[in-house]
Amino acid sequence: VCGLRVLVGPPPGHQVYSGLCSLMPGGMAANGATASSTVCVQLPPDQCPGSLQQATALFSRFGDIARVDMTLGSTTGRSLVTFFDIRSAEKLISELKGHAEMF
Repeated sequence: VCGLRVLVGPPPGHQVYSGLCSLMPGGMAANGATASSTVCVQLPPDQCPGSLQQATALFSRFGDIARVDMTLGSTTGRSLVTFFDIRSAEKLISELKGHAEMF
């Protein structure tokens, strides 16, 4: 069921990158949103990842995941995904246009 809350550290051998390469002056992203490595993904409840393994498979292709919050997934279809690198969040938003936004 959607409702898992997971906190993890960086994978062994990986370093956390804190650069904000696609920001405009003032900490704003190109779309005008405040820069964040957390993304709110809105999916229909029937497409919400039902387990940590499913969420990891769905979102890890964009980058190393720091945190996944699926507590509202079963009722709203929303998942919060935090990446170690803001560029991973930007990739997810770019690929899931209309279904993902910085949080």
